Amino acid sequence: NDDNGHGSHIAGTIAQTTNNSYGVTGVAYKASIMPVKVCGQDLQQNEYRCPTTAIAEGIRWAAEHGASVINISLSDTGDVTAAEREALEFARNTGAVVIAAAGNGGADRICDGDPILGYPAAVPSVIAASASGFFGSLSYYSNYGVGEENTNLDVIAPGGNPPVANLPACDVPNEGPASVVTQETYSYHCDGGPIEFQTFAFCGFAGTSMAAAHVSGVAALIRSAYPNLNGSQVRTLIQCSATDVHTPGVDLQTGHGLVQADAAVRDTDGDAIPDCIDSEPFTPTPSPSPTATQVPPPNDCLATPTPSPTPSPTPSPTPTLTPTATPTPSTSPTATATPTPSPSPTATATDTPAPTPTPTGSATQTPSPSATVTFSPTPLPIACGDVDCSGTVDGRDALGVILFLVFAEPVAGCISKGYVNCDGVLNEIDALVILRYAGGLPLGLPPGCSGIG
Repeated sequence: NDDNGHGSHIAGTIAQTTNNSYGVTGVAYKASIMPVKVCGQDLQQNEYRCPTTAIAEGIRWAAEHGASVINISLSDTGDVTAAEREALEFARNTGAVVIAAAGNGGADRICDGDPILGYPAAVPSVIAASASGFFGSLSYYSNYGVGEENTNLDVIAPGGNPPVANLPACDVPNEGPASVVTQETYSYHCDGGPIEFQTFAFCGFAGTSMAAAHVSGVAALIRSAYPNLNGSQVRTLIQCSATDVHTPGVDLQTGHGLVQADAAVRDTDGDAIPDCIDSEPFTPTPSPSPTATQVPPPNDCLATPTPSPTPSPTPSPTPTLTPTATPTPSTSPTATATPTPSPSPTATATDTPAPTPTPTGSATQTPSPSATVTFSPTPLPIACGDVDCSGTVDGRDALGVILFLVFAEPVAGCISKGYVNCDGVLNEIDALVILRYAGGLPLGLPPGCSGIG
């Protein structure tokens, strides 16, 4: 049994039953879960502990019994033991993909300039996952950077970003608004009351444990869609399909970027090779057929570029130029980060689960000191983004896009006004742009895209 609540919360994020009109969803909701218990209550110390010997034995046991993805939502500030290292190598040799939480000690270590990856995430064969907040940037508590074995963070994934009462004195970024990851959890009282066994509740936790669970779910989707890929190829696919959300390219704070489940399994040309690693990428035809759930965008939300004629002189001795037409803004398709609103902190970082931070009423935005991406300040016209036909663009319109994508039903008659990202496809990115606009934040649109197209 889960006598802490942490394990069932993680398992739910990976494979919670979906499309049943109940609760929340799992990333890989048809995946099979092999529960392996490595933590328990230390009655002498009155602490919940995860012995390294148990972790090593659990990894080996899972690999021996055919686990294709091993999630380790645990992190230790100390070095990995020889037994753990041998177990991880054994798992790699069996073809298993191992994902581990980077650690929740980032806020404590940023002041020292050393929020490095914890173990086992820092082991080179392990995919290291840090947590993202509501808008897709690194959560303030996440460990990141280069591990002691010169290993880099792989990706970030939804982990939540709860406000805390007392951040360190140095400037610790804290992206708002506050968020947690909600999941059905066994034997846990979300209100802070005593644990009651044999009960379920929907609890909001936050941490790199939740991030690792999201990445593990994506890995399970990849293994299901492409069973012939080896572990190294699965890792490459997770990396190359991520959305870059910080400085261009791989960086210490976000690795390859925010994990993207849809891009990781996408195979546009149907050759059984995912687009991200396809040596012969698919070139779309000029007039692609729309999918069944997409609504063609109206002219006011996705303008069609008009070419500008080149001025040419008349044959008279005194040449005069013909007037040049004024072009309409041209689209430049680009994707922005797709964060999942998440939920209240919890433990995932050390062998002893970390305490839940105390919420406060404020949160500050995460700065990007070295970012080179520019944002368009142009507001969305009311015609675009007003998905619920209310005459205003607010968070309800972003929710309307999400509900349409999930249930394929417009919340109101204006879903075609949700195409605001200039890529001609209605998806979660459009919902994020609308949500940023409603919150008065930079829209994060590509250059030349004003929200109209």
